[in-house]
Amino acid sequence: MKVTARNVRLSYAHVLEPVSKLSGEGEEYNCSLIFDPDNETCAASLAAIEEALEAAAVTKFGPKAKSKLGKSLKYPVRDADAEGKDDPAYAGKKFMNVRSQRRPQIVDRDMMPVVDEEEVYSGCYANVSLSVFAYDTSGSKGVSAGLNNIQVVKKGPRLSGAADASEDFEALGDDDDLAELD
Repeated sequence: MKVTARNVRLSYAHVLEPVSKLSGEGEEYNCSLIFDPDNETCAASLAAIEEALEAAAVTKFGPKAKSKLGKSLKYPVRDADAEGKDDPAYAGKKFMNVRSQRRPQIVDRDMMPVVDEEEVYSGCYANVSLSVFAYDTSGSKGVSAGLNNIQVVKKGPRLSGAADASEDFEALGDDDDLAELD
């Protein structure tokens, strides 16, 4: 089942170049989606995603599966405060991690391809197409969502923690600091 997360904030965005899987076997594209409950569109899309996850669980595991989500069945949507996430970008939010073996298509608001890391980064806001599914693999059971495509909709402050050079330095004149070097 395909659903779209709207107006989510990207975090830990590895969507232009693949990164090594946690298992160490191969590479993948991945990111974390941060859902803001105060953004009406974002909250509505989260509700639709949760509904799709529940439907996938019931289809695969039966009617009692809904009550087992997050317990005996793994569930991808998490509450950042309950998880003890010590990051202001996550405070009061829900989040989920998504990934794909293939590079997602990334477009801007005008549907033009985005290939520049200055345009799609941890901190930007996006609409993200997801494929919801249930799984029962090697003793691990649950529901999840795979990363399909991304539409960048708005710039936001970077979440990298790195300061902008303009915050660290000021412009120098031709003779500034040169006397000390002689």
